[in-house]
Amino acid sequence: MSGDDLVPGGPPAGGLGAGSPQSPVRGKPVDFPTRRAMVGAIDTHVHAMPFINESDMNMDIFELSREAALATMGAIVLKPYFGSSCQIAYLANKYAGGVPIIGGVTLNFAAGGFNPDAVLVAADEGVYEGFRPGRVVWMPERSALHRAKRLGFPAEQQAKYLSPFRNGDPKAGLIGEAKAVLEVIAERDLVLATSHISPEEGLALIQAAHGMGARRFLLTHASHDAVGYTLEQKKRAIEMGAYVEEVVLTWEPAMSLFHYSPIDANRVIFEAIDELGPDHYTLGTDSGFWVAARPADAYSVFVSLLLRRGLSVEDVRKMTVDNPTRLLRLDRPDDRPPVTRDQIGN
Repeated sequence: MSGDDLVPGGPPAGGLGAGSPQSPVRGKPVDFPTRRAMVGAIDTHVHAMPFINESDMNMDIFELSREAALATMGAIVLKPYFGSSCQIAYLANKYAGGVPIIGGVTLNFAAGGFNPDAVLVAADEGVYEGFRPGRVVWMPERSALHRAKRLGFPAEQQAKYLSPFRNGDPKAGLIGEAKAVLEVIAERDLVLATSHISPEEGLALIQAAHGMGARRFLLTHASHDAVGYTLEQKKRAIEMGAYVEEVVLTWEPAMSLFHYSPIDANRVIFEAIDELGPDHYTLGTDSGFWVAARPADAYSVFVSLLLRRGLSVEDVRKMTVDNPTRLLRLDRPDDRPPVTRDQIGN
């Protein structure tokens, strides 16, 4: 499957897939197995400008879309920090001339926390030529109670941060707002991405959402020092139908600038993939920051490392193309009727 087969706006003619032996992003040689594994690949976790401070990011959404197309990728998932990425996804999909940008909403304070109206809007805004970018709902990140605990915030400060469960206890039951969010996720067939809530919260939330009819789940950067799902927790999530997302940034020295530690990728990521199997993984970069490699370059490094460990091109393509295509509903038309403004926020 090529990027052109996924959704409108696939890579243009003359890119890497047209016979050039060089990466058009940096001019570095790319071996043929890596090129084959990259065709139609989907990066499930990227950040880009516009942002609150342009010096934090190394590219904007138009550059991101175009560079991914030149690398013969199929789509990019843009994770927002402060609300929805669907409006800028619309602009990129209409004007950038690159790969399709997929978006969604992150339920930080800026989006109203566990706000079902924000999820409803994100599910339907930004439609361009029938393609809805809003497909992912990330749980809180900067506003997550688990993040506040992980970074050692004072107890009195932690009290204001967000958990989908009463008092941050997965055994205490969902708060009403989180339950309402899960209802929208199930109704609109969206992806529930765990973001920066704790592994215990993530597993309990997936279980609750599954019971409400949701079917699409992603352990956001599962091995990231900020969350740190164990091998057994990953297995449990897979049993409930979740995909495990692994990203490049988790092992890079730049993690220390974000107050986290780089992980041992060989032990925590690659050996786990060997054990759990590529059928259950998606790949991302969590890139876009000025301290990290540009996303298309970072993604190709991830792919190359997997291939050099002995995985076949076909197994790597399960993680780069097949699994995220199914997760994000890019394998079938989105035939939901359009929504009017009067149907949201009443």
